[in-house]
Amino acid sequence: MEKIKVPVEEKKESLTIKGSKFISTIIPVKTRDEAESTLEKIRKHYYDATHNCFAYRIYPDIERYSDDGEPSNTAGKPIMSAIKGEEMYNTLVVVTRYFGGTKLGVGGLIKAYTESAKKVLQSVKTVYLENIKTVNVEVNFNEVNYVYHLTRLESVKISGEEYSNNGVSFTIRLKADMLEVLKENLREKLNRIPEIIELEERLDTL
Repeated sequence: MEKIKVPVEEKKESLTIKGSKFISTIIPVKTRDEAESTLEKIRKHYYDATHNCFAYRIYPDIERYSDDGEPSNTAGKPIMSAIKGEEMYNTLVVVTRYFGGTKLGVGGLIKAYTESAKKVLQSVKTVYLENIKTVNVEVNFNEVNYVYHLTRLESVKISGEEYSNNGVSFTIRLKADMLEVLKENLREKLNRIPEIIELEERLDTL
């Protein structure tokens, strides 16, 4: 089963290195447009900064980074490397620098931007998104308790119920690899497999 690690909050951290202040900001983003618009807001907020270097990585394969005027590959690339090192997606990290009067050199810049990015990446709250399916299951009234019992499983949750003259229609969310388990358990309890309609599958938390 596919599983990806993502941040669930905006967070800021800061470091001061040889007089230069580095402010690292991490924000969850889901699309390129969201990343770019969020980046523009941060640039406007820190309009007086010397540099606003950044990297973002969005599942499955969107990546972009920028040195924003720092020497080539001393800022954006180290930030991206830090994101990948934490195995995170749907993540925008901006490291804002206010120059303090002392040049850090290429190696010093790489170290500073790496440390700044890692600090905020390692302090932010994260969750793992998995392949979650939403299905509809229709049962007779005398079968309802069996469904309630089966959905006590950790990987299966009832998200809705609709009653009719014929029975109950359950909307159930479950980890994708649990669908066959659910079908087999229903077959054993009900001596039949009720109609199960798959409504949706996406990366999400249960």
